Amino acid sequence: MSSEKPYSFFQSVERSFDKAAIFTDWDAGILEQIKQCNSVYQMRFPVKINYFYSIASPVDFIISKLLYNIILMILMSVISLFLFYTFLKNPTTNSIRFTAIVILGGASISIVFTLMSAIAAKAQQNAALIAILGFPVILPLLLLLMRLSKSAFGEVFKDGAILQLAALIIGLDALIVVMAVILFPYLWKE
Repeated sequence: MSSEKPYSFFQSVERSFDKAAIFTDWDAGILEQIKQCNSVYQMRFPVKINYFYSIASPVDFIISKLLYNIILMILMSVISLFLFYTFLKNPTTNSIRFTAIVILGGASISIVFTLMSAIAAKAQQNAALIAILGFPVILPLLLLLMRLSKSAFGEVFKDGAILQLAALIIGLDALIVVMAVILFPYLWKE
């Protein structure tokens, strides 16, 4: 007789996510951020979700989740940046700009995957659904962030191009937040 404990629901979702992640070409860091955003919607304590329905409106709930994930991802991004600077001896030509880009990127990725996790939470926590829904939204965001980060490594841009790229990223983030505020109350009712 085996002494292994059966997996909890959350552990089985994480295990399935890890198995599915093997077959993707996504960076391990992005996959870990998806898992972190997804785990925010897991109830790891014996509180019924109905309790949240009674104390908060859907808009308050999604905004609080967005803020929590933004703070968490900025913290993780700053720690990663510290390790980047420690091990690579600061290869950037403009450290302040690169730090701002990392913080903007962490917040942006957090916003996207928080909304996708909220949608997937209503679909019985299908972690693969997060990656599928997030791909068309995260790809342009990552391309914009990569283009913007080149400015910190010395690539020359036209005057105002850096501000345009940053404004595009912030605009995309604002669009996703507005979409979350509009969409989440409908998910909340189900």
